[in-house]
Amino acid sequence: MRTTFLAIPAALCAFAAPLLVSTTASAACDLAKVNAACGITIDTSAKCELQISGGCVAHCTPFSCDAKCNANFDVGCDVDCEASCKGGCQVNPGSFDCQASCEAKFNADCAAKCSSNANKTQCEGNCKASVTAGCQGQCKVTPPSASCDVKCKASCQGGCHAKANLDCQIGCQGGCDVQCQDPHGTLFCNGSFVQAPSVDDCKAALETCVTVTVYGSANASCQGNTCAGEAKGGFSCATAPEAPNDPVPWAVVGMAVVGFGVSAARRRMKK
Repeated sequence: MRTTFLAIPAALCAFAAPLLVSTTASAACDLAKVNAACGITIDTSAKCELQISGGCVAHCTPFSCDAKCNANFDVGCDVDCEASCKGGCQVNPGSFDCQASCEAKFNADCAAKCSSNANKTQCEGNCKASVTAGCQGQCKVTPPSASCDVKCKASCQGGCHAKANLDCQIGCQGGCDVQCQDPHGTLFCNGSFVQAPSVDDCKAALETCVTVTVYGSANASCQGNTCAGEAKGGFSCATAPEAPNDPVPWAVVGMAVVGFGVSAARRRMKK
């Protein structure tokens, strides 16, 4: 894949700018190679991205680990939970909150799960986020007018599923947080964190099958009326792939150039 280097007015390059570059599949697709390099199974419709910096950690959510952390819960958890839940619900069925009950019961496991973790605060945050996601997944489809049996079934199934996957979620989200500090970037496919042994090898394998969109930050240095940019992760802020579906908004850059010129002209008139 070739890239085209563009000269941009220095006044525009004085600012840090978001970088968005698309790398398109350019070799014979080898899904087996993708699985070996990335540890994931995808098809050629997958949407993959490389987050180099800025906002990467925000992607490290329970959802980003769901594909990896999806173990079935122990039936015993559900049975015990429902028995205690119904007792509390029947006191005042109208005010029983499925989500709140679920979180109150299963968030209690997070302190014990994270007691020996080197980063206890982050661990507990990831743990509680997983519980919230599990509870919400079941409770949001349960109407407030439902019976105690229905509310408690939803509350307990959501909580038990989250509990069965807490160790996996804590490890996955923690690994994602750490990977976000790596200058090579962090890969996500269809919203899921790709915990690959080597980001570069995984990206290369993915590019034989799908388009990988790169997001990051770019800084520019200027000389005279033009500037050259350099982006974190090895991409140039003034580069774009030669493809008809280029996602870089060059029209916006053009409008910015015009806008800058108009602004400068107005300042001169005022003088």
